[in-house]
Parts: sequence; C-alpha cells; structure tokens
Amino acid sequence: MIMQHRNWPATWVGLALLVTLALPGSAQTDSPEARLAEAYYLEANYGLALPLYEKLFRQNSGSQELFERTLGCYLELEDYPGAERFVEWAVRRENKRLSYALALGTVWAAAGSPEKATEYWRSLTQTGALALPDYSVAGMFLYQAGEYELARENFLAARRVYKNDALFAADLANVYTALANYELATQEYLRLYYQQPENLNLAKAQILRLVDATSRRPIEKALLAATQKHPHDLGLLELLQDFYLQIQAYPEALLQARALDYKQGKNGYLLFQLAQVLQNNQQFELSNKALDYILADYKTSPYYLQAYLEKAKNFELKAFTQLPVDTAALRSAVGNYGELIARFGLREAFVEALYRRANLNIFYLDNLAQAREDLDAILRMSIPSTAKAEAQLLTGDIHLLESDYNAAKIAYLDIENRLKEGQLGAKAKFRLARLSYYQGNFEEAKARLSILKDNTSNDIANDAIHLYLVIVDNTGLDSTTAALEAFGRAELSLYQKKYALALARFDSLLFAYPNHPLTDDVYWQKATVYLQLGETQRALTALEVLLNQYPEGIYGDDALFIKAEVEQYLLQRPDEAARLYLQLLKDYPSSLYQAEARKRARKLGASGGL
Repeated sequence: MIMQHRNWPATWVGLALLVTLALPGSAQTDSPEARLAEAYYLEANYGLALPLYEKLFRQNSGSQELFERTLGCYLELEDYPGAERFVEWAVRRENKRLSYALALGTVWAAAGSPEKATEYWRSLTQTGALALPDYSVAGMFLYQAGEYELARENFLAARRVYKNDALFAADLANVYTALANYELATQEYLRLYYQQPENLNLAKAQILRLVDATSRRPIEKALLAATQKHPHDLGLLELLQDFYLQIQAYPEALLQARALDYKQGKNGYLLFQLAQVLQNNQQFELSNKALDYILADYKTSPYYLQAYLEKAKNFELKAFTQLPVDTAALRSAVGNYGELIARFGLREAFVEALYRRANLNIFYLDNLAQAREDLDAILRMSIPSTAKAEAQLLTGDIHLLESDYNAAKIAYLDIENRLKEGQLGAKAKFRLARLSYYQGNFEEAKARLSILKDNTSNDIANDAIHLYLVIVDNTGLDSTTAALEAFGRAELSLYQKKYALALARFDSLLFAYPNHPLTDDVYWQKATVYLQLGETQRALTALEVLLNQYPEGIYGDDALFIKAEVEQYLLQRPDEAARLYLQLLKDYPSSLYQAEARKRARKLGASGGL
C-alpha cells in the first residue's frame, strides 16, 4: 500500500490501500528480491526499494500490490513526473485497468493539483458506461478520497446506466452521511429494507446510528414521508417508533405503539412494553396513558390486571422523584393498590401490590398494622418460597422498628439459613449485620459484612462495603468503641423514625467527640433527617459543613448533588441549582451522579462544562 507522505493532503491517504483491498490479483511475489524490496520499503529507504519493486511489477503487471508499492516509492521520493510515467505505462499495459487509472489522479493530487485530479476522476467515471464492479471500485475510491460529490455522481450514474434505483444503496447512504444530507441517507437505508424486508433491523440500526441533534429533523422527515407513502408497512411504523424513543419524543412514540399494537394484533403487549420503558424514564403520566389504552381497549388482554398494578407503581415512583418525598402521592399509590385488591380480590397475581403497599406503610406512612396484614396475606398464599421470603424480611423490619430485636433476628436468621445463596440470603445477612452493628456487636457485624462486601453481584454489596468501612475505620483506633456505639444507637433511632432522639444523639456525639472521624457521617445523617422533617435551612447548613470541611470525603459529591436538588425543587432557584450541577461535573468527575447532573443542568439551560 502507499504510505502517507508528509506533504500529501489527508484526503488522499489510503486510496491505494482501498483499491488493493477491493480487487483480486494483489498477491506479492515471494522471492529474495521481493523480500529485499520489502525490507528497504519498511526502512523508508524508498530509493533502493523503487527499482526492485518496479522490476518485479514489470514482470507481474497484474499485481495490484506491486503496483501500489512501486507508486508509493515514487510518491515518497516526490518524483511526480516519474510516478505519472509509471502509472500511464501500467494503464496501457493492463488495457486501461480502472484501479490503475484512478491512481493517476492520486499522483496529481499529491503533486499539488487537486483540481486536475478531480476533473480527471470525473472524466473517468461519468463518461460512458462502466462495468458494474468498476462503478463500485470507483465509488469506494472517491469516497475514501473525500470526493463525496464525485462518489455520489458515480453511484447515481450506475443507477441511470443500469436502470436500477436500488443499486449501491448502502454506499450512497454513506456518501450522503458524509455530506450531512441525513434525509437522503435515511432514504437510501430504507431502500435496503424495501429490497429485502428481512433487512429491517439492519436499516433500523444504521438509521438510528445517525441520530443526533443535527440529524434528527431530516431523519424524521424522511421516515414520516415513507410512512405516508406506505401507511400499511408495519416495519416502517416500528422503525418510526424506535426513532422517537431514541430522541425521547415519548408522546409520538406512544402514538406509534398504539397503532402498531392494533395493526399487529398484539393485544396490548406493545403498549405494556412501552409503558414500562416510559416508567423507567420517569415519564409517569405518559406511562399511565399507555396503560389506560390497555384498560380501555384490551379487557381480555393478559396485561389487563398488570396495567392496574403498573399505574399504582407510577404514582409511587413519581413520589420519589421529588424532594422531600411526596407523601400525598404515596397515599394515592397505597389507595390504588387497595382499589386493585378490593376490585379483583386477593390473588397470587397481586403479591407485588401487597408487598409494595406494605413497604410504603412500613417506611413512609407509619401504618404498621396494615403492613402486617398484607404481609401475613402473602405468607398464607401458595407462592414460591422466594416471594414469601421477601415478605418475611419486611416482617423482620417491622420487629426492628418496634424494638423487638430478638424477633427481628429470628426472622432474618431463618431466611439466611434457608436461602444461603442468592440475593435474598444476602439481604438477610446484611440485615443481621446491621442489627449487630446497632447493638454494638461490631465483630459479629464485620464477620457477616466481610462475606457480603467481596461479592459485588449482590444488590447490597455497596451498603455492606460502606458499613464495613464505618466499623473498621472506627474500631482499633484506641481502646474504646464508645463513639461508634453512640453513632450506631443514633442511626437505630433514625431507622425507627425517632427523629428528635436521633438528632439529640448525633449532637451529643459531636459534643463528646470533637473532630472524630465519624464527624462527616454525623453531618450527613443530620442533613437527611432535616430533609425528612422539612427543615430545609438546617439541612443546607449540615450540607455546607460537609462541602466546606470534608469536600474530599465520601459524602462530598452526595452533599453537592443533594444541595443542588434542594435549590432546584425546594427553594425554586434553578440558576443556583444549575451552577451546583456544573460544579459537581467539574469537582467530582468520577461521581455516580455525573450523568444525572449533566442531564439536569442541560434541562435548566446551563451550558458550561457540558
């Protein structure tokens, strides 16, 4: 192949290699002379390599590789007249072989006459009718040269000559993409689908690969025109829906999903799938709209009852997107779960509804009686033991909230012993470790946590690592663990929602152990308590301590992100929130909040650092 010369324009790089790869007959002669020429060439000793390669080529003028090596030497030596004579000889010798003829333009371009090269290439490809493989070779050559207009003209000429509008669709799509004509590029990819419907996924992948802020409108225009021309083509509707999902045009995606579901006779399946996608993207109202279509139009659908459950979940999940958590929305979710159960009765299909309602009542709405009733109902059902184990874990949590530590331990131990492997066993083990920690049994807690922290496949591995480090970092420093015991008791009060007692215990710890390693943990917990109590200014004060005194600590990025949320949602100061999100992007580049902070900053109109 031709090596890039220091004076060659970048557009000519790789042209010879392209032709070499595109055509057969490029085997290099394997002889001592050829090996010597190769050695000189690799050492950039082109003056010694040239006569050897030219001799070999004249003995084997059909070798594309020897042609490229010889021409490469001429160009590296900047012997452009010699290169031109060599190429013209090769063209005559091989009966105007196109790959050789194209290389003449490369010589002129390298010599500083790109306009001459362009006109020459146009004359080669636009006059007369080439064989179809030659149109392919020429088009690929011109595309690699950056001569996109010439490449376009070449491929379109092939279509005219051979009277086939489907020729070179993929090649033209690449050319139009290089020309930033995304509408025509999309049309070409659609031709691949029209030619062979089994190419739908290929066409879809290529079109969606093009999507960005610049291309989305012309791509949409092409897709809408296609669906209007072929209104009954379900493949096009599917492609259009996926396009809308990719650009997060969710209302439009929902319209397409509804039409597709009806036309394909999916009985609500596509709507249900989209509802879950919308739920995962926090588009709760649109998710409910998709579910409402199922409830209205598909009463015999297997997703009918599930649609009720997902609607209730949407109310619940939406409540957690606000700061503080919207307890009114949580009560609405609990009401929806109750309505579902009251309307259709207790059944195994509603285990998740019972579980979720119990969870909300335990940790957010302080209705332990209703929670216990729901969990008991689950435990009486004929369902897999894993589903019952989830309910049993929550039952243990109720015991812990009520300070019945022995009952909590028994519930957790039962699950740990029965389900040693898997997530539920890990959850039980963590709860046991946390209970030991609350009670000041740090060695027992560490023993369980050390097992969990090494298994990163567990959902609670990060929690286990954090608690393990808290214990390790605050034991063994001296002969007493009094500060850690005090902190554990305060965290237990916090878990049990005894907020006044928790705050008093945290303040006592700060007074009794000034500048203790647990100080940043204390301020983080105080901030979370104040936020739950709605005491915004006190929460901000605690967060400021973390940001000013412990910016490099484990809560630095957490504190900054929460402060930005407070500014955005509670204090309604979007400019300050955007500034804080940008600060997080700058100060904590490895933070797990990076993606969300960037998204929120953009939504608030910020631009710096994005």
